[in-house]
Amino acid sequence: MKASNPTEIPTALTVRVAQPHEVVALDAQLADHHYLGAGRPVGDYLRQLVERDGVPVALLVWVRVVTRSRIVISGSAGAPANASRA
Repeated sequence: MKASNPTEIPTALTVRVAQPHEVVALDAQLADHHYLGAGRPVGDYLRQLVERDGVPVALLVWVRVVTRSRIVISGSAGAPANASRA
């Protein structure tokens, strides 16, 4: 269905995985237009491009959430820095 004016239903959207050669340009768009910027990808991530009639209209970025991390600042692993040693 082709929209003849802005109030009608738009044409179908296509979602596809962004190709490796598109990543730099997509990151630049994200840095320019998103209030948090592009950030630095850490771990697994997936970029998807949403297109209408072959024209990009949105970028989706999916990242794997880190559910557990272990950082030891001082002391032995797992023990608080001020723990007494017997």
